[in-house]
Amino acid sequence: MMKYKTLTVAVAATLALGAGTQASAAIKLYDKDQTTFSADGLFNTFLVRSEADNVGAPNQTQSRVKMGFLPNYIGFDMSKQVDDLKLGGRSSFWVSINDSNTALTDTMIDVRQFFGTVAGSFGEVLIGKDFALFGRSNILGDEILLGFGQTATAASNLDAANVSFGNIGTGYLYPFPVSQITYRSPDMGGLKVAVGLMDPNKNGASQEETPRLEAELTYARDLDGASVKAWLGAMSQSSEPVGGGAATDSSGVSYGLNVKMAGLSLTAS
Repeated sequence: MMKYKTLTVAVAATLALGAGTQASAAIKLYDKDQTTFSADGLFNTFLVRSEADNVGAPNQTQSRVKMGFLPNYIGFDMSKQVDDLKLGGRSSFWVSINDSNTALTDTMIDVRQFFGTVAGSFGEVLIGKDFALFGRSNILGDEILLGFGQTATAASNLDAANVSFGNIGTGYLYPFPVSQITYRSPDMGGLKVAVGLMDPNKNGASQEETPRLEAELTYARDLDGASVKAWLGAMSQSSEPVGGGAATDSSGVSYGLNVKMAGLSLTAS
Protein backbone atom coordinates (compact mmCIF):
# COMPACT_ATOMS: atom_id res chain seq x y z
CA MET A 1 0.00 0.00 0.00
CA MET A 2 1.31 3.43 -0.92
CA LYS A 3 0.95 6.43 1.38
CA TYR A 4 0.92 10.03 0.25
CA LYS A 5 1.77 13.28 1.96
CA THR A 6 0.70 16.27 -0.10
CA LEU A 7 1.52 19.94 0.35
CA THR A 8 -0.47 22.40 -1.74
CA VAL A 9 -0.01 26.15 -2.13
CA ALA A 10 -2.68 28.04 -4.08
CA VAL A 11 -3.05 31.65 -5.22
CA ALA A 12 -6.47 32.69 -6.50
CA ALA A 13 -8.29 35.31 -8.51
CA THR A 14 -12.02 35.09 -7.85
CA LEU A 15 -14.96 37.07 -9.22
CA ALA A 16 -18.28 36.23 -7.59
CA LEU A 17 -21.77 37.48 -8.35
CA GLY A 18 -24.89 36.38 -6.56
CA ALA A 19 -26.26 33.37 -4.78
CA GLY A 20 -22.96 31.50 -4.58
CA THR A 21 -21.55 33.99 -2.08
CA GLN A 22 -22.80 35.69 1.06
CA ALA A 23 -21.35 39.06 0.16
CA SER A 24 -22.88 39.97 -3.19
CA ALA A 25 -26.24 40.11 -4.91
CA ALA A 26 -27.58 38.91 -8.22
CA ILE A 27 -27.89 41.25 -11.19
CA LYS A 28 -31.53 41.93 -12.11
CA LEU A 29 -32.13 41.69 -15.83
CA TYR A 30 -35.91 42.19 -15.71
CA ASP A 31 -38.24 43.57 -13.03
CA LYS A 32 -41.72 44.51 -14.20
CA ASP A 33 -45.35 43.61 -13.43
CA GLN A 34 -44.30 41.59 -10.33
CA THR A 35 -42.07 39.41 -12.51
CA THR A 36 -38.29 39.29 -12.05
CA PHE A 37 -35.39 37.60 -13.84
CA SER A 38 -31.82 37.81 -12.56
CA ALA A 39 -28.40 36.30 -13.19
CA ASP A 40 -25.48 35.43 -10.91
CA GLY A 41 -22.20 33.62 -11.28
CA LEU A 42 -18.82 32.60 -9.93
CA PHE A 43 -15.55 32.70 -11.85
CA ASN A 44 -12.41 31.56 -10.04
CA THR A 45 -8.92 30.51 -11.09
CA PHE A 46 -6.11 29.24 -8.89
CA LEU A 47 -2.38 28.96 -9.50
CA VAL A 48 -1.63 25.73 -7.62
CA ARG A 49 1.70 24.10 -6.75
CA SER A 50 1.44 20.63 -5.20
CA GLU A 51 4.24 18.48 -3.78
CA ALA A 52 3.41 14.84 -3.07
CA ASP A 53 5.79 12.93 -0.76
CA ASN A 54 4.84 9.36 -1.68
CA VAL A 55 5.84 6.31 0.33
CA GLY A 56 6.46 3.39 -2.04
CA ALA A 57 6.25 5.55 -5.18
CA PRO A 58 8.26 8.39 -6.75
CA ASN A 59 7.69 11.85 -5.34
CA GLN A 60 5.85 14.30 -7.56
CA THR A 61 5.78 18.09 -7.92
CA GLN A 62 3.11 19.65 -10.08
CA SER A 63 2.08 23.23 -10.94
CA ARG A 64 -1.43 23.78 -12.28
CA VAL A 65 -3.80 26.56 -13.30
CA LYS A 66 -7.21 25.29 -12.23
CA MET A 67 -10.38 25.94 -10.26
CA GLY A 68 -10.76 25.34 -6.54
CA PHE A 69 -13.32 23.76 -4.25
CA LEU A 70 -16.26 25.12 -6.30
CA PRO A 71 -16.59 24.91 -10.06
CA ASN A 72 -17.31 28.05 -12.03
CA TYR A 73 -21.02 28.58 -12.60
CA ILE A 74 -23.66 30.83 -14.06
CA GLY A 75 -27.17 30.83 -12.61
CA PHE A 76 -30.56 32.30 -13.42
CA ASP A 77 -33.43 33.06 -11.02
CA MET A 78 -37.01 33.93 -11.94
CA SER A 79 -40.10 34.81 -9.90
CA LYS A 80 -43.67 35.96 -10.44
CA GLN A 81 -46.23 37.07 -7.88
CA VAL A 82 -49.67 35.52 -8.47
CA ASP A 83 -52.19 36.75 -5.88
CA ASP A 84 -50.90 35.48 -2.51
CA LEU A 85 -48.44 33.03 -4.05
CA LYS A 86 -44.92 33.66 -5.30
CA LEU A 87 -43.86 31.33 -8.11
CA GLY A 88 -40.13 30.95 -8.62
CA GLY A 89 -37.45 28.91 -10.30
CA ARG A 90 -33.70 28.54 -10.57
CA SER A 91 -31.29 26.91 -12.99
CA SER A 92 -27.50 26.88 -12.58
CA PHE A 93 -24.81 25.45 -14.84
CA TRP A 94 -21.48 24.49 -13.25
CA VAL A 95 -18.40 24.37 -15.48
CA SER A 96 -14.90 23.00 -14.92
CA ILE A 97 -12.13 25.09 -16.51
CA ASN A 98 -9.21 22.68 -16.20
CA ASP A 99 -9.09 19.46 -18.19
CA SER A 100 -6.97 16.42 -17.44
CA ASN A 101 -3.77 15.68 -19.33
CA THR A 102 -5.33 12.55 -20.81
CA ALA A 103 -8.61 14.21 -21.86
CA LEU A 104 -7.77 17.63 -23.22
CA THR A 105 -11.41 18.59 -23.87
CA ASP A 106 -12.86 17.02 -20.75
CA THR A 107 -14.57 20.19 -19.49
CA MET A 108 -17.92 19.37 -17.90
CA ILE A 109 -21.15 21.35 -17.84
CA ASP A 110 -23.01 20.10 -14.77
CA VAL A 111 -26.61 21.16 -14.13
CA ARG A 112 -26.74 21.12 -10.33
CA GLN A 113 -29.92 23.16 -9.90
CA PHE A 114 -33.09 23.10 -11.96
CA PHE A 115 -36.18 23.57 -9.85
CA GLY A 116 -39.43 25.46 -9.36
CA THR A 117 -40.90 26.81 -6.13
CA VAL A 118 -44.27 27.89 -4.77
CA ALA A 119 -44.13 30.14 -1.69
CA GLY A 120 -46.72 31.74 0.54
CA SER A 121 -47.67 32.22 4.17
CA PHE A 122 -47.44 28.43 4.59
CA GLY A 123 -43.76 28.35 3.64
CA GLU A 124 -42.24 27.09 0.40
CA VAL A 125 -42.46 23.91 -1.69
CA LEU A 126 -39.56 23.09 -4.04
CA ILE A 127 -39.90 20.59 -6.89
CA GLY A 128 -36.92 19.67 -9.07
CA LYS A 129 -33.16 19.26 -8.70
CA ASP A 130 -31.24 21.00 -5.91
CA PHE A 131 -28.60 20.24 -3.29
CA ALA A 132 -29.81 17.71 -0.74
CA LEU A 133 -30.71 18.67 2.85
CA PHE A 134 -28.46 16.22 4.72
CA GLY A 135 -25.17 18.02 5.37
CA ARG A 136 -26.33 21.07 3.43
CA SER A 137 -25.55 23.71 6.07
CA ASN A 138 -22.27 21.97 6.89
CA ILE A 139 -20.89 22.63 3.43
CA LEU A 140 -22.60 25.96 2.70
CA GLY A 141 -21.09 27.31 5.92
CA ASP A 142 -17.58 26.07 5.15
CA GLU A 143 -15.08 28.90 5.45
CA ILE A 144 -13.03 27.58 2.50
CA LEU A 145 -15.99 27.22 0.15
CA LEU A 146 -14.52 29.87 -2.16
CA GLY A 147 -10.98 28.64 -1.56
CA PHE A 148 -9.00 25.75 -2.98
CA GLY A 149 -9.25 23.11 -0.27
CA GLN A 150 -7.13 19.98 -0.18
CA THR A 151 -5.54 18.22 -3.14
CA ALA A 152 -6.35 14.60 -3.90
CA THR A 153 -4.15 12.26 -1.87
CA ALA A 154 -3.12 10.06 -4.79
CA ALA A 155 -0.15 11.41 -6.75
CA SER A 156 -1.79 10.52 -10.07
CA ASN A 157 -4.65 12.87 -9.19
CA LEU A 158 -2.36 15.89 -9.21
CA ASP A 159 -2.89 15.89 -12.99
CA ALA A 160 -6.62 15.22 -12.80
CA ALA A 161 -9.44 17.48 -13.93
CA ASN A 162 -12.22 19.13 -11.96
CA VAL A 163 -12.34 20.46 -8.39
CA SER A 164 -10.25 20.01 -5.27
CA PHE A 165 -11.71 18.09 -2.34
CA GLY A 166 -12.24 20.89 0.20
CA ASN A 167 -13.19 19.28 3.51
CA ILE A 168 -15.37 16.53 2.00
CA GLY A 169 -14.73 13.21 3.71
CA THR A 170 -12.95 14.84 6.66
CA GLY A 171 -15.66 17.17 7.95
CA TYR A 172 -18.88 16.03 6.29
CA LEU A 173 -20.45 14.13 3.45
CA TYR A 174 -21.32 16.04 0.29
CA PRO A 175 -25.03 16.91 -0.20
CA PHE A 176 -25.10 15.92 -3.87
CA PRO A 177 -27.72 17.66 -6.04
CA VAL A 178 -30.70 15.33 -6.41
CA SER A 179 -34.26 15.47 -7.69
CA GLN A 180 -36.60 16.13 -4.79
CA ILE A 181 -39.85 17.46 -3.37
CA THR A 182 -39.00 19.61 -0.36
CA TYR A 183 -41.05 21.71 2.05
CA ARG A 184 -39.52 24.63 3.96
CA SER A 185 -41.36 26.30 6.82
CA PRO A 186 -41.65 30.05 7.34
CA ASP A 187 -39.16 31.74 9.64
CA MET A 188 -40.45 31.12 13.17
CA GLY A 189 -38.39 33.51 15.27
CA GLY A 190 -35.14 32.29 13.73
CA LEU A 191 -36.21 28.64 13.62
CA LYS A 192 -36.70 26.96 10.22
CA VAL A 193 -37.61 23.38 9.30
CA ALA A 194 -37.03 21.67 5.94
CA VAL A 195 -38.26 18.16 5.04
CA GLY A 196 -37.71 16.52 1.67
CA LEU A 197 -38.43 13.37 -0.32
CA MET A 198 -35.28 12.61 -2.34
CA ASP A 199 -34.68 10.36 -5.31
CA PRO A 200 -32.94 7.43 -3.54
CA ASN A 201 -29.28 6.50 -3.89
CA LYS A 202 -28.90 3.14 -5.64
CA ASN A 203 -27.07 0.22 -4.04
CA GLY A 204 -26.31 -1.87 -7.11
CA ALA A 205 -29.43 -3.57 -8.49
CA SER A 206 -31.59 -2.32 -5.63
CA GLN A 207 -35.21 -1.35 -5.24
CA GLU A 208 -36.71 1.23 -2.90
CA GLU A 209 -40.37 1.21 -1.91
CA THR A 210 -40.14 4.79 -0.62
CA PRO A 211 -37.90 7.76 -1.49
CA ARG A 212 -35.02 8.76 0.76
CA LEU A 213 -36.19 11.05 3.57
CA GLU A 214 -34.04 14.00 4.60
CA ALA A 215 -34.67 16.84 7.04
CA GLU A 216 -32.84 19.83 8.46
CA LEU A 217 -33.60 22.09 11.42
CA THR A 218 -31.80 25.45 11.57
CA TYR A 219 -31.81 28.22 14.14
CA ALA A 220 -30.24 31.64 13.62
CA ARG A 221 -30.19 34.60 15.99
CA ASP A 222 -28.46 37.98 16.09
CA LEU A 223 -27.15 38.92 19.51
CA ASP A 224 -25.56 42.14 20.73
CA GLY A 225 -22.56 42.40 18.43
CA ALA A 226 -22.64 38.73 17.46
CA SER A 227 -24.64 36.18 15.49
CA VAL A 228 -25.23 32.47 16.09
CA LYS A 229 -26.45 29.76 13.72
CA ALA A 230 -26.99 26.11 14.65
CA TRP A 231 -28.31 23.24 12.58
CA LEU A 232 -29.32 19.59 12.90
CA GLY A 233 -29.96 17.27 9.94
CA ALA A 234 -31.03 13.68 9.42
CA MET A 235 -31.57 11.17 6.62
CA SER A 236 -33.05 7.68 6.21
CA GLN A 237 -33.32 5.22 3.33
CA SER A 238 -34.02 1.50 2.91
CA SER A 239 -32.99 -0.52 -0.16
CA GLU A 240 -33.71 -4.15 -1.05
CA PRO A 241 -31.95 -6.27 -3.69
CA VAL A 242 -34.01 -6.98 -6.79
CA GLY A 243 -35.14 -10.61 -6.52
CA GLY A 244 -34.97 -10.72 -2.74
CA GLY A 245 -32.34 -10.65 -0.03
CA ALA A 246 -31.35 -8.65 3.02
CA ALA A 247 -32.28 -4.98 3.02
CA THR A 248 -29.73 -2.18 3.42
CA ASP A 249 -30.89 0.48 5.84
CA SER A 250 -29.03 3.78 5.83
CA SER A 251 -29.37 6.61 8.32
CA GLY A 252 -27.34 9.56 9.45
CA VAL A 253 -27.21 12.73 11.55
CA SER A 254 -25.46 15.98 10.68
CA TYR A 255 -25.01 19.01 12.92
CA GLY A 256 -23.02 22.17 13.37
CA LEU A 257 -22.65 25.58 15.01
CA ASN A 258 -21.36 28.89 13.68
CA VAL A 259 -20.58 31.95 15.83
CA LYS A 260 -19.55 35.33 14.42
CA MET A 261 -18.23 38.14 16.62
CA ALA A 262 -16.04 41.19 15.98
CA GLY A 263 -15.00 40.00 12.53
CA LEU A 264 -14.16 36.48 13.76
CA SER A 265 -16.12 33.47 12.49
CA LEU A 266 -15.85 30.05 14.18
CA THR A 267 -17.57 26.90 12.89
CA ALA A 268 -17.89 23.46 14.48
CA SER A 269 -19.18 20.79 12.10
